[in-house]
Amino acid sequence: MRPKIITLEGIDGAGKSTLMTDLYEHFTAQQKRLWVTSEPWQNFTLSSDPHMATRQWLTDRQWHCQNLIDYHSDKDLIIIDRFDLSTVAYQGYGDGVDIAKIHEMNTVATAGINVTRRIWLNLPVSVAVERIRNRGENISDDQISRLFRVSNGYAVMSQHEPLKIRTIDATQSPEDVLRDAIALIEEVL
Repeated sequence: MRPKIITLEGIDGAGKSTLMTDLYEHFTAQQKRLWVTSEPWQNFTLSSDPHMATRQWLTDRQWHCQNLIDYHSDKDLIIIDRFDLSTVAYQGYGDGVDIAKIHEMNTVATAGINVTRRIWLNLPVSVAVERIRNRGENISDDQISRLFRVSNGYAVMSQHEPLKIRTIDATQSPEDVLRDAIALIEEVL
């Protein structure tokens, strides 16, 4: 049996890490064989050049996917915090790297792994910025402008593939986001 692969996508501050923790607790209590992971998978210093950064992300994804194939194919469920759509959103829409090229490189990097369900935590940039600042992090005007482009990228992708990319309103309480995510995941289990 192949694991169901769920990806959590969204801009910084959308609540992906919180949701990942909550989903882990929920599905572990359901006695699912589960692996939760995130990207970047390995620690590395990201290049300031968008094209080089894209290659770094995709090299990291290739190692990540190989680990998934080698060591986690026996799981019922794999939940990944950021995956292929993040590269399209951040490096493509956010930084202007050719999106068609990113899709080509993603195909190679993911080694044929098929995502079962993509969940986009949709959050207005203004709310994300407030959350980021509440965590004690600084965010520059350039970073905020990039978040707007990235958010727009996610919106465009979800409009083009509404059945592949399911959207959750991330302005809801963490409990409501969790409820919605569980419902979307249980549809494919």
